[in-house]
Amino acid sequence: MDAIEHMNMAIPTEIVFEWSPDFSRTIRRRYFSRQIRRPCMVFLPIGIIGLLGVLRNSQRGESGGGYWFLICISILPIALWVINHLATGQIRCEGAVPRVSVRIELEGITVKSEKGNSTIKWSAIKMVWKFPEVVLLFWDKKNSLNHAIAVPTVLLGEDTKTFIENKVREYGGQIS
Repeated sequence: MDAIEHMNMAIPTEIVFEWSPDFSRTIRRRYFSRQIRRPCMVFLPIGIIGLLGVLRNSQRGESGGGYWFLICISILPIALWVINHLATGQIRCEGAVPRVSVRIELEGITVKSEKGNSTIKWSAIKMVWKFPEVVLLFWDKKNSLNHAIAVPTVLLGEDTKTFIENKVREYGGQIS
């Protein structure tokens, strides 16, 4: 029996957890930190060029207006990210902390809560973001990765994590 057959025997797995405010903060922090990396890599050098240009021109007594524009352009994405991050932190669920059940099966993932059930097939999951505290599984809705399932990694065994990664890769998804 090879490793894949052994993993298939270990599945299905069901985990139940509370979607606490701390868990929500962890998801939000990890999601936004990953989301801001690429814009920072692009706009940070632009801001540095603008800053160096302003410093150089200020020593000569010139205004360096075009360089100020570069600085403003580089700050804009970070400012928008901060506003979005703070705004999503204000969203609160009223009532008791929701309990969520996630069942990882051979065909897909089923999420159950008091609000309803949803099953996502492995072929629909396009991206997995792995963090020490949480795994985010994004599924495709018209080529937008806005929809995700969050699962605390502490509740997933190593076999289950490997199974998820293998299934996502099998259907062309990416792991990062």
